[in-house]
Order: sequence, then C-alpha cells, then structure tokens
Amino acid sequence: MESHLLIGCKNCLEEVKRRKGFGIITSIGLMKLPIVIGTSYMVNDLYELFLEDYTCPYCERKLVMSPKMMGFVNDYIHVEYHINFEMDKIEIKNKNGITAIDKTASVESIKVLVDNQNNEPFPSVDEIKEFLEVADDIDSENWIFRINSGHMDMPFYHKVMPQFKKDEYE
Repeated sequence: MESHLLIGCKNCLEEVKRRKGFGIITSIGLMKLPIVIGTSYMVNDLYELFLEDYTCPYCERKLVMSPKMMGFVNDYIHVEYHINFEMDKIEIKNKNGITAIDKTASVESIKVLVDNQNNEPFPSVDEIKEFLEVADDIDSENWIFRINSGHMDMPFYHKVMPQFKKDEYE
C-alpha cells in the first residue's frame, strides 16, 4: 500500500450504509461497502487537489483545501502511522493500536501520551500540536479526512462488529 490522503463525504457514507447495507469481514472487523465512498490522493495528486479542492462525486458538496491543510498533508503523508480526524479527536494508529487525542487536550496530557508509546512510530508533542492546529480547518463532522501510511500493513479502519446475536439466525 502506498501512503495516501483519503477524503470522503460522511453524509454519503451513512446514506450508502442505510440504503445499500454493508458487509463485515468478521475475521478482522472490516466494513465493506457496495460502492467506494472515499477518494485516495497519492503524493503526485496533491497539487491538483489543492487547486481544485475536493468535490464529493455523489452529492457534489465541496471541501475547500486550506493552505494549512495542504501543508499538513505534504509534511505528514510519509509518516509511519495513520492519522484520522474525527469531530472531537484525532486518532493515531500504529502497530500498537489506536491512540485518541482529544482536540481540547492539554500539553501535559499530550506529553503523557507520547511518553507511553513503546518505541513504535508516534508523533512528537510538537507534531501533535500541529495536528490540533490543522484540525480547526478540517470539517470532521461532514468529511472523512485521514492519512493512510504505506508503512502499515492495513489501511486505517475502526473494527466493526455485527449488530445481531448469532442464535437469532440458527
């Protein structure tokens, strides 16, 4: 897998899940949708994205790429961990798992998070401060915005569990 920026419309994601449903690869908990929602941008595609911004191919809503967002992506697209922006937190996924950083986190709590990493690739305190600054420009309520690192075996995903009891189908 090559490192890339993934952008997708959360409204269209929910609409596809509601109308078309989704599958789950139960061995790893990965959700599979019947159509692709997000768009991946490799390093060579970023300049075009900056000039044209991102438009959802389904609902045509637009995510404007600020200079701060583009600088962030250019600086961090080759790191050895995934970076995912959510409404109230930023998630860092390395080989140890996912670490959530609250968007209102204090410098002291960030230092504790960084100090508790077991020699796995993880951002420094100053880098996390940059993540928090750029988070202000990213509309995480409406957009998926994440960097998937090519250094990781799997892309970023939240583990999904089936919403039914096994004995209901026996």
